[in-house]
Amino acid sequence: MEEDNQTIQSSLKNRTKKKRIIIIILSILSIFLVIGTVYGISFYDKLKKTGEKILIDVEAPKVDLGLPEEKLEPITVLLLGVDVRKPADQKRDDTVGDVGRTDTMILVTINPQTKTTKMVSVPRDIRVQLQGRKDFQKINSAYTFSEVKVKGSGPQGTIAQLNEMFGTTINYVVQINFEGFAEFVDAVGGVTVNNEKQFTYYYEFAKGEISLNGDQALIYVRMRKMDVLDDVGRTARQRQVIEAIIDKTSGLSLATNYSEIFDAVGNNLKTNLTISQIFDLQKKYRPSTESIEEVVVNTTEASIDEPNDPYNFPILYQRLAYEERMRIANLLREHIGLEPFNTSNFPKNADELDQDKEKKQK
Repeated sequence: MEEDNQTIQSSLKNRTKKKRIIIIILSILSIFLVIGTVYGISFYDKLKKTGEKILIDVEAPKVDLGLPEEKLEPITVLLLGVDVRKPADQKRDDTVGDVGRTDTMILVTINPQTKTTKMVSVPRDIRVQLQGRKDFQKINSAYTFSEVKVKGSGPQGTIAQLNEMFGTTINYVVQINFEGFAEFVDAVGGVTVNNEKQFTYYYEFAKGEISLNGDQALIYVRMRKMDVLDDVGRTARQRQVIEAIIDKTSGLSLATNYSEIFDAVGNNLKTNLTISQIFDLQKKYRPSTESIEEVVVNTTEASIDEPNDPYNFPILYQRLAYEERMRIANLLREHIGLEPFNTSNFPKNADELDQDKEKKQK
């Protein structure tokens, strides 16, 4: 086993992913609610049906989000960015399986009494022993293995794995499929953006103002390797498209195609929040998200030969030390008013025990 002992802090890529998924999710929720509010009762039936379509059943302790401000309780929300692509699109990226996998996992604690929010982006390549399995996998596989076992259980499997890892009690989950970019753009009749650099990636994207349909917009926001700014550049393009979608949704012309927009939400968003809870969350908890602390997760990189790996190749992981895992857990717990863990009530997990053995063998 070859291991790199250099400590790796969450990189700029991870930070931009955090901002990217939060921007996407909040924007889509805002679009969803604004349309229902602006166009009123005539859209209520479609709003209700879409709310029923995106609602998933998750075993998690619920919190009354409609209490008076002085009685509101802290909540923990899991934001999931999942890449689930249609078979015809999978040739563009061989890292995505049929059931999809989590590209982004963000734990968010919101305390309405202190009007603060903490946000932890969980590195997707952390080495863990998944619940119910004896072998080691990357933590983003919790979603995939759960989906393979029972369709629709990916969010539940991810919640269970993260609760076990950090001692959290996740109340709500919001999952967005990145493939939804195309549907949203087509639903609003296409978008216009200002492209700062010409590039060719499945399509020709000229420099300057360009018009994009759904598929073109999806490729536009996915391109990364040809951009010298890497994920920073990709995030900027994603923000362009999101802003263009929001601009379109504020136009009166949407009265003719609101149905397509609701369909895009219904096809690409999943949550255990009801429509009324989404309204309460936006109204009563949003002020607390104006002060967000991004908590950096420190990991180490390691290339490990896994004995049960069918391909017999070293696997590149991120490894989380016991002390760091407890630090993150306690930051989240204390933020929502819970007692911190200590070494007597926070046991080591399987990978941490492996790390102890490896240190003794050196």
